[in-house]
Amino acid sequence: MNKVYAEEVNFVEPWKVFVVLKNIQGVDNISFLDSSLNNGNGGRFSLLAWEPFSSFSFENKRVLYKQNGKKIQTDSFPLEFLEDILKKYSLKTKHFFSPGAIGFFSYDFAWNFEKLPSIKPDDINIPECFFLFYDRVLVFDHFDKKVHLFISDIIHKNDFSRYRKEIVSNILSIIRKSQNIAEPIFAPQKVKKIYSQMDKNYYLSSIKKIRKYIEKGDVYQINFAHHIKGEIDCCSESVYSMFRKINPTGYSAYFDAGDFVLLSNSPEMFFKKDGQKITTRPMKGTRKRTGSMMLDNKFKRELKNSNKEKAELLMIVDLERNDLGRICAPGSVKVTRFPILEEYNTVFQMTAEIEGYLNTKKPDIRFISSIFPSGSVTGAPKIRAMEIIEETEIEKRGFYTGSFGFLGFNNNMEFNILIRSMLLKSKKFWYPVGGGIVWDSQPEKEYEETMVKAKNLFLSLGVKNDREMHI
Repeated sequence: MNKVYAEEVNFVEPWKVFVVLKNIQGVDNISFLDSSLNNGNGGRFSLLAWEPFSSFSFENKRVLYKQNGKKIQTDSFPLEFLEDILKKYSLKTKHFFSPGAIGFFSYDFAWNFEKLPSIKPDDINIPECFFLFYDRVLVFDHFDKKVHLFISDIIHKNDFSRYRKEIVSNILSIIRKSQNIAEPIFAPQKVKKIYSQMDKNYYLSSIKKIRKYIEKGDVYQINFAHHIKGEIDCCSESVYSMFRKINPTGYSAYFDAGDFVLLSNSPEMFFKKDGQKITTRPMKGTRKRTGSMMLDNKFKRELKNSNKEKAELLMIVDLERNDLGRICAPGSVKVTRFPILEEYNTVFQMTAEIEGYLNTKKPDIRFISSIFPSGSVTGAPKIRAMEIIEETEIEKRGFYTGSFGFLGFNNNMEFNILIRSMLLKSKKFWYPVGGGIVWDSQPEKEYEETMVKAKNLFLSLGVKNDREMHI
């Protein structure tokens, strides 16, 4: 059995350590799972990892695994390959977190285990899933004000004692430098172009088309999205810092994959696996925040009392219960909280919580294919909704509404849903936005909701509103 060493070091805010690693030491391949919201909507722990010892990617039906300059290419099913790696590096800890793999599954990953039409172009061209493997991680406990360093011996078994001392010394040096980091000053981003790949008229006509599918009984709800994209000359960490400053959330992330960078400002957890317990928190229902207490209270009451929003959320809760029922012990799936109203700097959201207990004690990650993607970003029933999404949206979603998170070598896992997220690649960016469409949806209001969800993007880039976009 592989071993893990744990040490507690002085508490410092994780974003300060991130700044030292990125801007002072120039470290690449940083993974930052950033819980920048500490008001009960998630947000207790943040995690930082860098200098991965291997990488895993899957695209064009091929797995590519790299370690120590060697490459393994195979047509194995990606979840089976990932499972074999996790078993090889398996370890036990008393903590939820451990060293492990950090990365994402794109929305389009589902095409590998569901029979779905594939008719739309892929404008982004990134792997369908991509993970970096780390033998050490820093975990920040915002509630207890503690920082834990976890180092495993999976790579350095023969010289682990020396290696451990070097790592601890390096971490302590980084922590000392981090203590003096001040709040960064942000320069305006140089946005060369910003537009939606779907003009408003197309969006509105698509909503009418979706309502016809609902009228016929094909679906009850569809999550429909369009991509805001453009060209930008920017520093990825600066944009990310603006995201987290303007709208702190519990499931944010910065992920440097090398060829591209993923910035997530997501408020939504997809699932958390702690031992045999699995929890999911679907989110449906949005109202904007204005800065006016009177208006904000009005919108909050409106959201809380909206039968439409409750019905949307309930449909997705039923879908998620069904998905968990496929992998959990009979009778163990329960709705533990419904509904929950969450407050963020730019929006109010409605969410719920469902939990169950996996029906096997084996370290098997293939259960992900039974619940992926989340029903909150497809609609219900899920497969028919995904068929209609493929028909009506203009291009592949790619990373958007996929999931980012970690696969611990201790068999614990946690993933967000990639909404309110940006991908930067070759001075281009993508920031899709969408929402749930039901029979009584009003097309104009649905479009306005997508612009509310894009507010953090506009503020971070210095764009006043959607009227500045070149549509």
